[in-house]
Amino acid sequence: KSQEEVAINQEDMAVTLLAFSYNVIIGIAILKGSQLKEEDQAAYLHVWRYIGFLIGIDDQHNPCNKGMEFARKRLESILMHVLHPDESSAKLVNQVLKATGTTFMPYEARGLVLRSLLGSEWSDKLELPRYETASLGVRLCTWWFFTFIGWYTYFCSLPFIGRAFLMFHTQLLRLILWITPVQLFPLSHPPLPRNKGGAKILPSSCPSRNSTKMTQT
Repeated sequence: KSQEEVAINQEDMAVTLLAFSYNVIIGIAILKGSQLKEEDQAAYLHVWRYIGFLIGIDDQHNPCNKGMEFARKRLESILMHVLHPDESSAKLVNQVLKATGTTFMPYEARGLVLRSLLGSEWSDKLELPRYETASLGVRLCTWWFFTFIGWYTYFCSLPFIGRAFLMFHTQLLRLILWITPVQLFPLSHPPLPRNKGGAKILPSSCPSRNSTKMTQT
């Protein structure tokens, strides 16, 4: 490899995968006020297990292959020795918050949202904005965010209304993807094209929930 290329190890990819899988499930539970159904948690984790397979995470190192409890233990074991914020960490987090700030959710409000989720200890290490020094407008933005997301998450969990919300959300995402240029990256294991004539099931490490994968006939 050239000097410009830096390898990403399995652990770094695994903890990133957990940020989009386990952490999302926990975040939804915090905002919703209750846990998702076990089958929904298992299904969502399996999607990210497959994504991990596609980007090159070996199944033996994939944190999403044995359920929520295993994912939690793997996340905690990794964070114990990699999560040590320093001055550069604080600069990076605050720069990202400032770059993504909007009129309705400015930098300070986003910082308070993050502080609510991380807690005071980690927030202070990352030099996030404090409630004591925030203006009334910033506090209202933060309250509006949690109120809106909380009710939206709750309605999405209802039997009939939730289905309507899901359809709306799906169409909105499709619209965003249609009007927004998407950067494509090569995958370690590109998905197999669909086969109209069917497919064989052969033993493997991924991508199905019963540890099998599809191969073309």
